[in-house]
Amino acid sequence: MQLSLVPHTSLQVRTLKEYKFEELPVVLTLQLKRFVFDESTGADKLGKMIPYPEHMVLPQYFMASSRVAASEEEERSYSLFSGKRARVVF
Repeated sequence: MQLSLVPHTSLQVRTLKEYKFEELPVVLTLQLKRFVFDESTGADKLGKMIPYPEHMVLPQYFMASSRVAASEEEERSYSLFSGKRARVVF
């Protein structure tokens, strides 16, 4: 969630940005943003590692509604790794 300014007014509203896939890519690149927002200090970077699984299946939720019915077999599994070659142990 973030605050967005309503055009032609001084009103701010909470908004949520959402992305959906028309089709799933063979290679999916994700960038984790390790920041938290504090009203008194602003954005602060998290200093800790963020754990993640070695494998991720992208469910139908991430597909655009026009593609959901046509893409039931399109659920895809991805192997995840860090660009720093760091492994997280659970």
